[in-house]
Amino acid sequence: MKFLKLIVQRKILVALMTVLILAIGSYSIMDLDKELMPPVTMDGAYVEVSAGEMAAAEVERSITIPLEQQIRGIDGVES
Repeated sequence: MKFLKLIVQRKILVALMTVLILAIGSYSIMDLDKELMPPVTMDGAYVEVSAGEMAAAEVERSITIPLEQQIRGIDGVES
């Protein structure tokens, strides 16, 4: 009960403390982004092939495996 009485009597103090807490929280969130989400570079490629109604095994045999072999043959490509 005394705590509620203090809050009602000291409205300016409570408002200043609220602003201080929001400022510290905002600063912490901005600083947190740098630590949790470092810049990431994605070196890679995405290949999309439309095979129609071919079976999965046939797509792998006639498209995927030859494509992977050709990509592995390029200088500087790591698998």
